[in-house]
Amino acid sequence: MPPQAVCVDIDGDALSLSWLRGNQRRDIFYFVASPYR
Repeated sequence: MPPQAVCVDIDGDALSLSWLRGNQRRDIFYFVASPYR
């Protein structure tokens, strides 16, 4: 089942992907920058 809502936010060097599936909200954070800054 495809996600009901998809929100993509870019904050600095981090890409945040959030979607709503049923009554659960899942957040996935993708860090495209080097963790050693």
